Amino acid sequence: MIGRARRATITQAALVAVIVGVMLMLLGGGGANRRPEQIPARTVRPATVEERRPHQVDELRKCLRGVERCQQAGQGIETR
Repeated sequence: MIGRARRATITQAALVAVIVGVMLMLLGGGGANRRPEQIPARTVRPATVEERRPHQVDELRKCLRGVERCQQAGQGIETR
């Protein structure tokens, strides 16, 4: 009788271990030997003159708007 109980306990423990292992694999925790995916590094090249030009024009327009606002307010811009 003690032999059967021990065998049943071992069988149940093995079955539980298999079920837990399958659940871990399904949930993504069982892939210990899998390498993590690496995201390739982005290489950034410097912008060309043609690509910078629209941005520079926009910046100049912003500055000119600020100058016009100052002139309209009567403050003007002092240069030395």
